[in-house]
Amino acid sequence: SFWGRAGYPSFKRSGRLWNYDLNYEEPSPTFRADNGFVTQSDNRRMAFGTGLSLRTDTRWFDGFWPYVNMARVWNFSGARKDEWLRPEITVQFKGQTEVWLSHLWSEERFKETDLYGIRRWEAGLDTKFTEMVQGGTNVVWGKMVARGINPPVLGDGVNVELWGTLRPLTRLVIEPTYNFATLDHPDGSNLFEGYILRVRNNFQFTRELFLRLVVQYDDFDRAWSIEPLFTYRINPFSLFFVGSTHAVAEIGDTDGPAFTQTERQLFLKFQ
Repeated sequence: SFWGRAGYPSFKRSGRLWNYDLNYEEPSPTFRADNGFVTQSDNRRMAFGTGLSLRTDTRWFDGFWPYVNMARVWNFSGARKDEWLRPEITVQFKGQTEVWLSHLWSEERFKETDLYGIRRWEAGLDTKFTEMVQGGTNVVWGKMVARGINPPVLGDGVNVELWGTLRPLTRLVIEPTYNFATLDHPDGSNLFEGYILRVRNNFQFTRELFLRLVVQYDDFDRAWSIEPLFTYRINPFSLFFVGSTHAVAEIGDTDGPAFTQTERQLFLKFQ
């Protein structure tokens, strides 16, 4: 048997101009969460963030939000695990459009290996200028930790995320997302490269009946996932679900690769 503890004190200020947040967190080595939302124990983390809210009322801009975040993580034995400094700025344009830019300096210890010189940039755009078409992108590039090899090393990586919301019809909402990631070893070889394309479709037949269809292709595993779900809303507190999940993988054979269904599940649910 075992027992554990966790604590999280926080001291913060939210104002019209100046904001800050100072917090400390420590799940003990034997702490467990029944709901599974605590993914790591045996660490202590002290973090501080502060920023300004510079609101304007000009022709092009609604405001500027400079912010800086810093933190240090160590375990209960006193060994340093991670520390970082991350300044960023967000610019709010007219038409519910914003862009952001940040830079990360970090030093991390992973698998008993000290990784110095973690430096990477992040830039993004999000816009909701029309009701019919909304979307955005986020790009991260620079030095990243290759965690899948032993010992881990710092490689040159790029992560790209694209998302959108399309409303071609009043009752139809299409939400595509695209995630691309690549990481190169310091010797120049490629460790991995691939993407995940996912489209979530929602169609409202009536006020009570609607369909959600999620289609995803995982380029890393060469696999498709198809998940239709019908929902009938009897009243605001009672719903009936009918759905299924289908996994289709690309499996090679003597005639070349072919897509084969590897998993299927049908389910009913009344809530």
